Amino acid sequence: MKNKEVIIVNPSASALSQSLRSIGYSFNDAVCDIIDNSISAIANTIDVSILWQDERATLSIFDDGCGMDRALLIEAMRPGTRSPLEKRTNRDLGRFGLGLKTASFSQSPKLSVTSWINTDSCHKAEWDLNRLAASNNWNMTLESLTKPPKETVSGTIVQWLDLDFLANTSRDEADDQLARMISGLSDHIGRTYHRFIEGDTARRVAFVVNGIACKPINPFFPEKSTKRPMERIPHGNKEYFIQAYTLPHSSKCTEKEWRENQGPNGYLESQGFYLYRNNRLIVAGSWFSLASKKESTKLCRASIDIDQDSDLAWQIDIKKSSAVPPVSIRKRLKGLISNLTSNSRQAQFHRSRTLATNDIFPVWNRRIIDGSIEYKINNEHPIISKILCNLCDDEKGKLESLLNLIENTLPTRAIYRDLTDDSASICQPEIELETLVLHAQEMKNLLMDAGRSATQIYSLLQHSEMFRLRWGEIRDLL
Repeated sequence: MKNKEVIIVNPSASALSQSLRSIGYSFNDAVCDIIDNSISAIANTIDVSILWQDERATLSIFDDGCGMDRALLIEAMRPGTRSPLEKRTNRDLGRFGLGLKTASFSQSPKLSVTSWINTDSCHKAEWDLNRLAASNNWNMTLESLTKPPKETVSGTIVQWLDLDFLANTSRDEADDQLARMISGLSDHIGRTYHRFIEGDTARRVAFVVNGIACKPINPFFPEKSTKRPMERIPHGNKEYFIQAYTLPHSSKCTEKEWRENQGPNGYLESQGFYLYRNNRLIVAGSWFSLASKKESTKLCRASIDIDQDSDLAWQIDIKKSSAVPPVSIRKRLKGLISNLTSNSRQAQFHRSRTLATNDIFPVWNRRIIDGSIEYKINNEHPIISKILCNLCDDEKGKLESLLNLIENTLPTRAIYRDLTDDSASICQPEIELETLVLHAQEMKNLLMDAGRSATQIYSLLQHSEMFRLRWGEIRDLL
């Protein structure tokens, strides 16, 4: 008979604390994990400051929420203080009881939290992972302080006392990086918590980064977007709401509006579903692998709203930056995508169709064969046709081989990448005016020989892509 025993195996404090630093938070996601706690504490104002103290870059997050007494503060600083299975309220943006610690340790080995509740006293707790590694014990410092006289009735200050990812950079480089981080953080907060800043569907909260108020960045541009009918998806005893928008084409808004609403990665990457948990953005711009991101659907964005009881079903990760829809929901979402993106496809198709057909004498012909689009040189273009007719069979074969080579080496993938980069524009090498006039004169003569009237000829030439942009100059020289 084998003996069975129960052995208590406590994790190494030194090893585990260092492992907590490597969960994979980005700087912005780490800050937002702290902000989530402030919103759960019913804060009205959340003030983030990033500055230098004693040659160390530090971050401080202040909120005027309900605060914590000594016992609550100790519990909040405990790694794994609440079970993810514990019931949460609809204002609670947490889930795993680890966010304060893991988010903070991912950016700094020193975490300090000061909090107070309606009294003249407050308490300050601090984790120092360097000291913890030396002792290999979970020894946290705690001290009682007098509440600063100008502070709010209740509140909390979270500090990262050493942003050590900047430790090996020069002060000038660190200053530049911090400036970019501050700007990026302000935008990230404006996007993640835009519903709280707007105050229309969520409790209004003010966010400040280094003294400047964060502006809401609504990814759906509701002022000019086309709003589709809301879709409802039942799931057990719950119901999820999907609200789709078709953003305006660049021709329907100002250059500033187009730029501001493209999203951090451009229109192509920003299309898709936007998942909100209790009004807090979790996933921005994803089709959840149910569809590919296409140029034709890049103007479609759709919100999905879930609550705190859906975390396990949607597999919300510890960083609250990714999710996976339940299997039954995935099927329904996949069935909706075609309908949700129809307006975007129609707008893009109309645009491409117009561009493809407005040239009376196109040099390139666009053809759709078995669902694939190909571009072929138009051998019936008056100039090309004339050249081919005037060549002997041998020379004609050589020219046709050259044209075929050009057709088959057209860099379509590179052109597509350039077109989908919303910050880029494609321009062709400029043809000398003298050359354009010679081409126009040659086409004019060909059209006259074909029996076209002068009015018809000038109208056809004016709308030809080759001459359209400089027609005023060309016309005067014909």
